[in-house]
Amino acid sequence: MLRAPVDKLAGDVTQTVTGTAISNGTGASPTLNIGNVHVGVANTYNYQIANAGTNGPALRGAVQTTVNGGNITDTRLSGSGVTAANFAAIATGSHSDNLNVSFTSSNAGVLAPLTGQAVALTNNFGNVSDQVLHVNLAPNAAAYTYASANTLPATVNFGSHRVGEVIATQALNVSNMAAAGAYSENLQATYSSAAAPFTFNKNGGTDIVLAGNSATGVVGLSSATAGDFSGANKGVVNVGLTSIAGAADLTNTTLPSQSVNLRVVRSMHLRQRSNTNHQC
Repeated sequence: MLRAPVDKLAGDVTQTVTGTAISNGTGASPTLNIGNVHVGVANTYNYQIANAGTNGPALRGAVQTTVNGGNITDTRLSGSGVTAANFAAIATGSHSDNLNVSFTSSNAGVLAPLTGQAVALTNNFGNVSDQVLHVNLAPNAAAYTYASANTLPATVNFGSHRVGEVIATQALNVSNMAAAGAYSENLQATYSSAAAPFTFNKNGGTDIVLAGNSATGVVGLSSATAGDFSGANKGVVNVGLTSIAGAADLTNTTLPSQSVNLRVVRSMHLRQRSNTNHQC
């Protein structure tokens, strides 16, 4: 529990709030500003309580959420930075560990405002000013849905064929399964090349796939040369996937990559046609 205030013994101890999302950190009412976020994940912002003095005793105190101006009632907020607790002693010229504030949105679109959300940062020195940190949303802040790729087939099998046959190509399409809309992110697909005798129309290329759309890929098998292409690792296409940030203050997100094996029927191969003529 926070002890009763006592006078600062000596020195120039001063309490401030620091952090990349903090404004007015030296004032009585600093602000933590939350910008655009992603749907369904805890979007986390850190702040620190600092002792800006150069000499004097360590600063001690508490984060308070229901008294002295503290008021945390919005269930979208969580984390140590909005949870009532004492903070450890902070020596002059140093700061606390990160106190995190996480914001979680269940739906895409413009966010409903955070109204009256604040924590009191109260210290136990009677002549060192306390602070009330306000937690706000930036104007027009919105939640964006990550791009989501379809599950590609583990194997594309071309069957068994003879040299010179026309072999039908097969589709290898990458889809962005996120719902189409202004608050869904685009999907970037980056493709490896397919080794001969397999072919792939996207060799080494990149697609940007809008939400609700697909990029058409085509894989094939050349029948120009005889050989056994049924064994392990005879052909593979690797697809790297990235959700492209929907707003300037968000970052691109790497998604799980996928691999597609290219095969002919097991134990079969491209066979040379026989040219033997049979005479009666």
